[in-house]
Amino acid sequence: MYMRCIALIDDRGTEPLTELLSELGGWPVLDANWDESTFDVETIVAKLRLYGSRALVNMWVGVDDRHSDVHVIAVRPSLHALIVCFTSP
Repeated sequence: MYMRCIALIDDRGTEPLTELLSELGGWPVLDANWDESTFDVETIVAKLRLYGSRALVNMWVGVDDRHSDVHVIAVRPSLHALIVCFTSP
């Protein structure tokens, strides 16, 4: 899978990745005009979830371990690295 992703990046260049970063609010390393005041981590996490990514945290609704009749929103750090592989033009 890794080699397939690298081959796609070689074929398409960096444009798909830079477009995605722009949609997510930019990245100060690439954008000299990046405005920190517009950065909102909750929005970024929500947008990443639309792409199926759990880059920062995993979240789900589950049953409380101590009280089985109570539901909780569980949030844990992600154990997976964000890997972006563009499979469509």
